Amino acid sequence: MARKGKRPTRSPRWIGAILLILLLGFALAWWVLKTPPPPETPLPAVQPPPKPKPPPEIPPETALKSITTVAKGKVAIVIDDMGQSYRAFERLAAIGVPMTFSVLPGLRYSRAIASKAHDREFEVMLHLPMEPENPIHDPGEGAIREEMTLADIHRQTREDLQAIPHAVGVNNHMGSLMTRNPEAMTAVLEEVQKDGLYFLDSKTTPQSVAYRIALDMGVPAAERQVFLDDLDDLDEIRKQVDILERIAARRGQAIAIGHPRPQTIQVLRERLPGMDRKGYRLVFLSDLVK
Repeated sequence: MARKGKRPTRSPRWIGAILLILLLGFALAWWVLKTPPPPETPLPAVQPPPKPKPPPEIPPETALKSITTVAKGKVAIVIDDMGQSYRAFERLAAIGVPMTFSVLPGLRYSRAIASKAHDREFEVMLHLPMEPENPIHDPGEGAIREEMTLADIHRQTREDLQAIPHAVGVNNHMGSLMTRNPEAMTAVLEEVQKDGLYFLDSKTTPQSVAYRIALDMGVPAAERQVFLDDLDDLDEIRKQVDILERIAARRGQAIAIGHPRPQTIQVLRERLPGMDRKGYRLVFLSDLVK
């Protein structure tokens, strides 16, 4: 008779599964370790920022020119004795630079030139006639004369101011006798001051007191430095323009008076348009009064 005993034990199935997984894991690890890594892709090189281009070299002669053409000074051109010739006004205006036209009262085209100059944005002055030292020279209609009373001077100055529309200033025509008379000039300048105008002393005599009295009264004023055409000769007028430029360079500003004569107009047409390239600035006279 068979003997009863215990059944033999069997390993559970899950133990086999674990062993299989472990074997697969070891095999995979061995394969990974044995396989070489892929080559690295190099990073793009960092490019340095572009160097700024150096400024172009300036030739020495050009550099010198750029230095010497820095603003040298302001120049005001006053054209006296306007009113007789409309054609002369047109020729001067056609130059196309700032000019101040000083118009005599009572001439054929006085009002027309004053109005047209204003319309074309030029500056207008009254060219106030005054008695000169030499009696052979006639200052013309509307002159301030030595025999006048102060009341007469006030009245005549007022009439002359009313004869020239758009005037922003006054300068003397002739007047070497009257501009050294303090009482007469005070009377004239009181009328100038009433209208808020400036005064230019034309300096027809070294004894003139007009500029000093104007400053004492608080009237904006200036003095002429150069007469362009005392000699009606092309070369002499050109020399005076040279002197004008030198004064402007030295002092920072200069005032010239010329007249509507053919020779003067020719020189102004030659010289004025190029002044800015030489470092000078053409301005109206009102820019230079103080």
